[in-house]
Amino acid sequence: MVLKKKGISLSIILILCSISILSCTKNNKTDSFKPNVIFISIDSLRRDHLSCYGYFRETSPNIDKLAAKGTIFENAVSTTCWTLPSHMSMFTGLYNMQHGVDDDNTNALRTGIKTMPEFMRENGYLTYGIFSGPFLHPAFGFSRGFDQYVDCSSSKDLAQNINEIQKLTPYLSKMHFESHEDITGNKIYEAFSKWYSERDRSRPYFAFLHMWDVHYDYKPPPPYDKLYDPHYQGIMSTSFNNNPRLGPHICTRDLEHLIALYDGEINWTDYIIGQILDKLRKSGEIDNTMIVITSDHGEEFLEHGQFGHDNLYDELVRIPLIIYFKGTFPNKRLDYHISHIDLLPTILDIIGNTIPDYIPGLSIKRIIEENNKKERPLLLELTSKARNKLIKSVRAEEWKFLYDIGNSKPSFYDLKSDPDEKHSLIPLQEPVIIPDSVKDKTKISLKFYERINNTLPHFRTEESDKPQLDSATVEHLKALGYIN
Repeated sequence: MVLKKKGISLSIILILCSISILSCTKNNKTDSFKPNVIFISIDSLRRDHLSCYGYFRETSPNIDKLAAKGTIFENAVSTTCWTLPSHMSMFTGLYNMQHGVDDDNTNALRTGIKTMPEFMRENGYLTYGIFSGPFLHPAFGFSRGFDQYVDCSSSKDLAQNINEIQKLTPYLSKMHFESHEDITGNKIYEAFSKWYSERDRSRPYFAFLHMWDVHYDYKPPPPYDKLYDPHYQGIMSTSFNNNPRLGPHICTRDLEHLIALYDGEINWTDYIIGQILDKLRKSGEIDNTMIVITSDHGEEFLEHGQFGHDNLYDELVRIPLIIYFKGTFPNKRLDYHISHIDLLPTILDIIGNTIPDYIPGLSIKRIIEENNKKERPLLLELTSKARNKLIKSVRAEEWKFLYDIGNSKPSFYDLKSDPDEKHSLIPLQEPVIIPDSVKDKTKISLKFYERINNTLPHFRTEESDKPQLDSATVEHLKALGYIN
């Protein structure tokens, strides 16, 4: 009896030890596990034109399918309204004034600022990128950290092997014009598929896909060109260059057709994304992959009197953001106030990398875990000397302060009662008088802007490298009584 009891005890001990060893092995595997990451940026995509965000057309069935299993962020915003500085904020986790690539096409990223692919490669990732529009050219600094950075744009042969902004600048106008005429989605899928099948499968990968086709001109391939407006008989040209028909005088029928073509571009791009997601499903990797789908900015269709993207209203800066990572991001719609500056720290958090102190963005994973609903102002900027645009804005969940410095025009919107930003609570008058009802929030906004300007990352070591408040802003802040 004693030996039997001892035998049973020994068996139990051996089983428990085996379980403990297996458990330790499993935990060690979990601790060292690094997920694949696919980051998809769809240029010029409005959030409210995706069916998963409530659009009346079914423009995005494949994105919707992923979103149904992931997290849909209802209140995510860009840092600006155009491609170059917006993507640089995604890559660096910095506001435009901090990374410095914010004024037309004259600046490349400083060498002291580390980018998303650089962080990923340092963490042992294969890094692969595709760009399909001119403003993600390597000369701006986007190729840093990529093992491969593939040009799928229509101007591929025009600016090859150029790595300096000064040498790229003479080509940019032609590159931009040619990019409007091309269809790039099929090129993106072919390039990604080739890399995906040939990659080193022993290492995790980070893949960045920039998808340009939604950007104007709206020329989706058949059958997407007639998908939403097959009976149009007008003569509307979709060209955005020197098109006299594009303006506030456009007739309703032509505007409807223009929007139908834009929606066709979205559906075409969604089809390409669907093919990529199918490839992940068939390989069995989708549940080990973090997938981020967003856009750099939206598009205006006369909501504020213009076409394209040249302001900081919500149709331009409120962007879609969908994150899928099984077991980590909940299957929910969440209304946290999120910015492009949060994407880099989120990915760093997921892969176990320390988030540098100089990055103002937050890990979205931690925001969700802590249920952090503290009011959070976010900075929006548009700086363009060529277009005489200097606009600063601070957006909170329920209000927005816009300061068009070039036109000496502050405005304030209650986003809860006026989500379309049609009625500024600061009246148009000279001199500018800030009503008492919004004075505190405008003061918060301007102080916030000043604090971001003065609290710059550690890589700006020289005083000459430290941007100052522009003189126009200083004078206006003094006039409004916010600085001495």
